[in-house]
Amino acid sequence: MKIVKPNEIKDELIESFKRKMLIPIIGSGFSRDCLTRSGKVPSGEDYKKFMTNELLNTSLFSESDQKMIKEKKFSELSSTYNKHIEFGKRNKYLTDNFMHVHLCDAKKKFLEISWTYIYTLNIDDAIERNSSYKNVVHSNRKFNDNIFTQEKCVIKMHGDINEIVTYKDSNSQIFSQDQYLESLDKNHPLLQKLLHDFTFQNLIYIGCSLSDEIDLKTVSIKKENYENVNRYLCTTHEPSLLEKDHFESFGISHIILFDKFDDIYDFLYETWKESEKIKVDELESFVISSRPERIDYKFENNRDYLLFGKGLLDKNRKIYIPYYFISRDLSEKILLDITSNCIQLVFGSRASGKTYLMIDIATKVLNKKVYLFESKDSINTEAFSVLISKKDSLLLFDDGALSTTQLEQLFNAKNEIHAINSHVIIFSNRNSRDLLGLINQLKLKDKLKKTDICEYNLNKKMSKSELDKINKLLPATELTIFKNTTILDNILRISNLLKNQNKYTHKNASLEDKFQVAVLVALATEKKLYSTKIIMLDLLTEIEKQASFTTPLIDKENTWNFEKTYGNNSPTKYVLNAEYWLYNVLRDFVKKDSNRNIIVESYVYIITQLLQQMNGKEISNTANSIYKEYILFDNINKVFGFDEKIRDISLIRDIYDGLAELLSTEPSYMHQKSKCYIKSMIVESKLNKEIRLDYLKKATRCVNTAYQMFESIYTNTRNSKVKISLDHVHYTKAIILCHECYLNNYKNVEENENTLKILYEALSSNNNSYDYARKDFINENDVIKKLISYLLINGNELGISKDAKSYLSSLASIIKNK
Repeated sequence: MKIVKPNEIKDELIESFKRKMLIPIIGSGFSRDCLTRSGKVPSGEDYKKFMTNELLNTSLFSESDQKMIKEKKFSELSSTYNKHIEFGKRNKYLTDNFMHVHLCDAKKKFLEISWTYIYTLNIDDAIERNSSYKNVVHSNRKFNDNIFTQEKCVIKMHGDINEIVTYKDSNSQIFSQDQYLESLDKNHPLLQKLLHDFTFQNLIYIGCSLSDEIDLKTVSIKKENYENVNRYLCTTHEPSLLEKDHFESFGISHIILFDKFDDIYDFLYETWKESEKIKVDELESFVISSRPERIDYKFENNRDYLLFGKGLLDKNRKIYIPYYFISRDLSEKILLDITSNCIQLVFGSRASGKTYLMIDIATKVLNKKVYLFESKDSINTEAFSVLISKKDSLLLFDDGALSTTQLEQLFNAKNEIHAINSHVIIFSNRNSRDLLGLINQLKLKDKLKKTDICEYNLNKKMSKSELDKINKLLPATELTIFKNTTILDNILRISNLLKNQNKYTHKNASLEDKFQVAVLVALATEKKLYSTKIIMLDLLTEIEKQASFTTPLIDKENTWNFEKTYGNNSPTKYVLNAEYWLYNVLRDFVKKDSNRNIIVESYVYIITQLLQQMNGKEISNTANSIYKEYILFDNINKVFGFDEKIRDISLIRDIYDGLAELLSTEPSYMHQKSKCYIKSMIVESKLNKEIRLDYLKKATRCVNTAYQMFESIYTNTRNSKVKISLDHVHYTKAIILCHECYLNNYKNVEENENTLKILYEALSSNNNSYDYARKDFINENDVIKKLISYLLINGNELGISKDAKSYLSSLASIIKNK
């Protein structure tokens, strides 16, 4: 622990302010002796003396009891005080001395600092009455994480005077030892947030004695929690040897010595103001400013790019392309269209070469400043607004780099972007319903026209000319050649041919228990995990171990300032740099039957941890963004399947079954589970007809349940996003019926007619389209078109009704126009 003067630590604090990595914890010294409505705010010691005198004046205690009372700690004394002093007296003291606090100018200026949020151990109203930090986050209460982004918050760790005196069932106060111990469970959300900040943020204690703070002590137990961050304690006197020992037990790394208390507030305010003047535009770090460097033809230098998806951009934003790198045919088309299209969308399946195409375009545009964001990058709201106002620029976004809100902001700003001679290209997975749904929604509201955007599809198979080009380069690398199959099939085929020839053979991920496996599942699903998410999942020790074992395949990185929001102030993220390596690790792991249950348990663990963060919210309200990625069939299939082919779909069914108890009231979960049953029916086509129909019956039960839940929510909320989900579920129901008709050889007339009706309703919705259906895996072999084609030829012979013929005619027009 260092003892320093303010100016010795100033540069360090400026950097912390700039990175939004300094969070204050305010103690009783901050508001002590400040005037209130009928008195003045006591310190902890003052309050303790008052409680002691009140107890001694009761004549309830013997001399030995009185001696014990005088020796009790604050938390112990508070328990006795609450038990033996009547409520009216206790409440009057609180009202007189903790409400309507007046602060001096120095403290008000301190509260002008743009803190991420403020922790306070005080119950008084000094902060919210004298600053813009008016949104009080109470202890022992469930809160929404996004409140820290939406409002300026003060977090009351030990209670809030207004809540205490207003409500008869008040439970925010945490003074007594019993209340402290009870809060370790009831106050879990706040303690978990504090644990994250204790582990990853720099904390500065102001007006804190740290004499009896059980909650702060709880989160500071692990020494590894404060290896790479600082804890500053501001004080006006140099601590004694025993005081130093005490502060070190709370993880304090620096004692900052001031001449007087007001100097603390003046110094921190001036330091913050200085940090605001020294801004570095980190967005410029994402400019592609150098030409790509093609590596040599050596086998060992090219293998990692092809087999493990090694990134083309290094940490210094230098581009290295493998020897076999080629320009795709689509690249020239996109470049030709840039000048006439403000926004271009490139759709492709996974492993179709979208990232290579993006890099190729980035290096060929020479007349604009090119900004490139990979899927592992995130941009906060403020930085994104600055980015889309950049003149003469090309903005390239890989799949996952933008949120739905940012995509909507971008589309709404299309005219402004065009006016400043800038362009945007978004590279997206073909099945991105968030993006496609948003586009449809904006078109319905006349906020987006078909001519406003230009869409392209990147084929997952190379063209003949592309194969000719790459096969002239691959032989020199000794990676054999590509065949006329998908890129992913080529990668897997070559991987099998080069068995055991792996640069990272010695990089073995830990798979010893469900927690280590859960880290790998989370990374495989999200590609990057911010420190806030790691604390939510309670997997810090596990991810640190995985990173140390497998770097650079799993790497620990600092987040950029523009990634941070008040809701996610993570200074650190853990990034997956080799997707296919991790997929193979997990696929090899489940080859052993006994490991399958560990995979299921890891999903159950992850969802359980994330549900805790929802703090009791009704998950039937579909507020599922926090765990959405883990229940999507496409995501689970991507990890444990091979593109269109499932290695063992029964594992995926087991995962959904394992989550049933947790998510049975979640309509999105039921919808995704229905897709799993549809896929089971498709890939297990060698099974007899009865078994395949049984899968479809299970899918029907799930999809009907999902539909009814979404319908109920929509009826109550009229939320347009819920309507989109409702229509998507209706589409899935239609697909199930199409499969049933096909398996029954279209012999059941009533079944055919009902299917035509449901299918017409689904495809007539602006939230669904046949264009999407043609590429959708559940519409295997275009079972929609098969139904329509068969009934167009045989409908009269089967005797379908007039209404059915009308639906059939409309559906025929829909598919004919695509």
